[in-house]
Amino acid sequence: MKVDGGKESLLYWNDEGKVFGVGFPGTNKFRSGTGAVDWLGVELKFVTDEMKKVYGEDYIPGQGF
Repeated sequence: MKVDGGKESLLYWNDEGKVFGVGFPGTNKFRSGTGAVDWLGVELKFVTDEMKKVYGEDYIPGQGF
């Protein structure tokens, strides 16, 4: 598992390479609307899609190469 953070939010990667966001994300960062995103979070597929564009389809985000 890998964890990153922001001012009022956390991003975490699970063992399958999916990334999720929890906390207060600001305007439309994790989803449309306002308010806190509770645990287990919202999957941020756009993050893994962009990472795979850069590192290749075999790359598993959160696990490195």
